Amino acid sequence: MPKEKTPKTEVKIEESLFRLTKRPEDITEEEVTFHREKMICLVCKKSVERINYICPECKALYCINCAEKISKLENKCWVCNEAFEEQKPTDQKS
Repeated sequence: MPKEKTPKTEVKIEESLFRLTKRPEDITEEEVTFHREKMICLVCKKSVERINYICPECKALYCINCAEKISKLENKCWVCNEAFEEQKPTDQKS
């Protein structure tokens, strides 16, 4: 008798940070330190091995893919709201 298929509860979207639906309300200093020490992107939670972005203000670590996407969407650090690119405006919502 064939196994009954169960519906998938997760959908993987390649090269996208949209598995997150919104920016976290509060990120603690301990979380920033943990991600930086373990070399894990604060957004996608994947290992950061080569090219990365470190916020000059709070030292939060982002993989280059997430940094580029956040720069296009909000242009500010998820922890301290420092602009990624000073020449671009930031999303003032958060």
